[in-house]
Amino acid sequence: MNRYIAFFALYFLSQQAALGAEHISDHETYCAQTTSISCIDFINKRLSEKEYLSHDWLKIKSYQLDYLYDFQKFQQLVVEIEPLLAEQSKLPPIFCAQLNFYYAKSLQVVGPEAKAEPLRESNRSATRRSL
Repeated sequence: MNRYIAFFALYFLSQQAALGAEHISDHETYCAQTTSISCIDFINKRLSEKEYLSHDWLKIKSYQLDYLYDFQKFQQLVVEIEPLLAEQSKLPPIFCAQLNFYYAKSLQVVGPEAKAEPLRESNRSATRRSL
């Protein structure tokens, strides 16, 4: 009986820790490196220093998209994402899935919902490629 109680307590505590982690965004952790400039300025500065579409560039771009989404800058998200949609064949499937997620969510707010429909198939294709 004590084993079951211990297992349940351990399971419950691990679930609470996982839920708590959802409140810390990737960009917040990344931006903790600086206090001299705003988070988005830091991200944009670092992004400009990296080679376009390199591994590091994609990682920092992911922080930028995360920041814009968290702060509900949906119009800016669309502006940042649309050029990358044409280059999905060059991008890792997981990054394509992230692009499509943010793009579809942004279009629900700032644009016609019909534009988001083709992304569903594109996202399915990217997910299949990663498997």
